[in-house]
Amino acid sequence: MKKSYQTLLLLQQQFPNDVILYSPANELQVSVDERMLGLELPSELKELWSLTNGFSIIDYCFLGSGNKVIVNLLGLNFPLEIREYGYSLGFLSTSGGDNFYLVYNCQKEFSGVFYSSDYGETLGTRFDSLGHFLTDFLERIAIVLGKYGDEALSQPLQYE
Repeated sequence: MKKSYQTLLLLQQQFPNDVILYSPANELQVSVDERMLGLELPSELKELWSLTNGFSIIDYCFLGSGNKVIVNLLGLNFPLEIREYGYSLGFLSTSGGDNFYLVYNCQKEFSGVFYSSDYGETLGTRFDSLGHFLTDFLERIAIVLGKYGDEALSQPLQYE
């Protein structure tokens, strides 16, 4: 996660109007989130929150833990959704309806990251870890920011 955080810092320096990072999460709040959800959050998420409690890039909002500036994990109406394979927990979304979820099996064990849109498009499990997802996401977002700069908002990432 430190590499992803370093990439976020670099992007924030290059595009200060498009990348916002937040103060680290409080460990107590993270443990409260886990108790309220009834599951253990991935260690990669907890490590990232220890560096930045969520972030915003263009129109992408990566949820934090008890972050009062952006939506926090438990601030959602239904943070933990029951699905046919187990559970999903939204952690990254856009106003355009792109949503990324942490996926848990029926025993509430973390099993990966998947994407779906408000328009019914679902790609199933796309990444086996949050770290792999963030590496891919940040590489894509860097290209979008570099190519479009302040116009990046109109150029969504393609996860097909």
